[in-house]
Amino acid sequence: MCWAGCLFRGSLFVGFTAGTFSVDIDKAGAEMQYMLLLYSSDEGRPEPGSPEMMAEMQEWFAYTDAMAEAGQLVGGEPLQGVETAKTLQIRDGNTSITDGPFAETKEVLGGYYLVEVPDEATALDWASKCPLARYGSVEVRPLMVLPPAPG
Repeated sequence: MCWAGCLFRGSLFVGFTAGTFSVDIDKAGAEMQYMLLLYSSDEGRPEPGSPEMMAEMQEWFAYTDAMAEAGQLVGGEPLQGVETAKTLQIRDGNTSITDGPFAETKEVLGGYYLVEVPDEATALDWASKCPLARYGSVEVRPLMVLPPAPG
């Protein structure tokens, strides 16, 4: 559905016109929200219950606390294992539910952080400090700001 309109949030302007989407950011003051999506495989990760895992957990607690103390942590949670996942698709009116994640990949999404920061560089800096970055991947992606539905 396309509609015309615009939304101001602080110094962030989001414009919608006839099927196009644009975001203009006043770099001087807009706070943007970014997802830090945490992907890893079993390779390189400390064994659950091991002293290495216990030490890494302390790093996770310190990392999370540092984001919160900086006032840039909006939220975040770990996910249960892929063995608990279900994937739902609807094609031609037929619903299909399968066990497991949609994509067969070596690395799986294990959790996320949502941060509110002044710019992408700050989001990337937080991603670089994530303990998982040593053996997994941290995808940094901005959230899209949408206007309220026309009413």
